[in-house]
Amino acid sequence: MRYFNNINEFDKNKGSVVTVGKFEGLHNGHRTLFNAVINEAKENNLTSFVYTFDDEIFNGAKILFTDAEKKMIYESIGIDNVYIRSFDDDFKHKEPTEFVKELVENFNMKAFVCGSDFKFGKERLGDTKLLSNLSSEYGFKLIVLNKETEDNEIISSTKIKSLLEKGELLKANKLLGFPFFYMGKVVNGVKLARNLGFPTANVALQKEKLAVPFGVYCSKIEFENNCFYGMTNIGIKPTVTDSDKVLIETYIDRFNGNLYGKTIKISLLDFIRPEKKFDSVEELKTQIEADLLQIYYRSLTE
Repeated sequence: MRYFNNINEFDKNKGSVVTVGKFEGLHNGHRTLFNAVINEAKENNLTSFVYTFDDEIFNGAKILFTDAEKKMIYESIGIDNVYIRSFDDDFKHKEPTEFVKELVENFNMKAFVCGSDFKFGKERLGDTKLLSNLSSEYGFKLIVLNKETEDNEIISSTKIKSLLEKGELLKANKLLGFPFFYMGKVVNGVKLARNLGFPTANVALQKEKLAVPFGVYCSKIEFENNCFYGMTNIGIKPTVTDSDKVLIETYIDRFNGNLYGKTIKISLLDFIRPEKKFDSVEELKTQIEADLLQIYYRSLTE
């Protein structure tokens, strides 16, 4: 997969099938578009192409997935090319017709895939009707798909974020089509969990990333083609520290290796309990042991 932000890095010799969007959640609705792009490309010996934007488009709001996490998801889907465009004034004021012309000229676009409510260009004046007219003029195929729904509601990144913020993890995961996850390098901690008999891999919460409600989660941990189940605490550990720094702290069942400096993926499978301050470290240890029993039985069903 090519993941780039310089138009000149794209080889125009092979025609492309393009879809355009913010694609914040890369959820089931987005995957319907991507699958249509991939299938059209394979059937016509073309290359699949996603045209998307950098984080500036979210205007400082918390995001579902970081750039590195998105790259990994795109690779798993099987997209050939992902172009990341700066959401600058030049793009915001680009006329819809000019934008389509650039897609044809810069990326040798032979087909375009979008949802039925797709809007684009200056003041969002471009729509599927305009695309239909331009498809004849510029010689590309237009594929328009209906929006994906769940329980009669359109699947959207906004909906998924709302569910996660309210702690409705399982519903959010269903709309995503995969478990919500955090990815990052394991950093050194103060080893308090190790002293309790539960050594953990600690990952800092990136400032731009959405935080789920503080608490204990059943999780799946992946790194270097290895997969384990474990218990993840997201929060500030009020029993053992006065710090307000949010940490993602994961105990990996049946693992004794060294993960410091390695990048791990922590998928949240289920919510176990909220984070709380215990009266003593011993009480905390007893609760951790009870939590692990729930994790163990949960992992047997995966």
